[in-house]
Amino acid sequence: MTENSVLSIGTNIIKNFKDVFLLGLILCFVLVSLPVTIMGKHNVVEYFFSSPETSIIEISSGCLSQKGACSISLDDDIQMTLFMPSKVHSTLPFNVNIHIYGINAEFVTIMFKGVEHSHGRIRPLSMKALSINEFETKGILGYCGYGTMDWLAIVTIQEQQKTYKVTVPFQSIDLKPKLVS
Repeated sequence: MTENSVLSIGTNIIKNFKDVFLLGLILCFVLVSLPVTIMGKHNVVEYFFSSPETSIIEISSGCLSQKGACSISLDDDIQMTLFMPSKVHSTLPFNVNIHIYGINAEFVTIMFKGVEHSHGRIRPLSMKALSINEFETKGILGYCGYGTMDWLAIVTIQEQQKTYKVTVPFQSIDLKPKLVS
């Protein structure tokens, strides 16, 4: 075997590795974005865990206030109570609690989405179950720079045959750094 043939074999192996690696990256991108782009789902968890006969019920409510909880009727005898401030500081974590009455929720997620402009992809947060139908998480947003910004909290509640999507508006206020003199 000559030195040129060994070099040629090595070059072909490297070229094939690059092709396989590129094909793997493309395949990963397609599999990750498939539920979002082709199937029209915004929440990948919803795509993989909901059955084909699941119905999605979308509800919007502007019931948040600084004083207390926001109760939203989801269906006839089903209600959700959201405990979350209507104004949050953009760089500080805030508590989000949800109580659900009338169904046994399999899982609950919450996602935050900017209204006027995007702050990039903020992934849905899986909420931790404290007890049956009582969930909590800590929310945090990125610094905006506009002073105040309007947001949507999108709560997804999955039960056996239905998915409830509840959209609730709220605002963030940027904390300006204090200069030390």
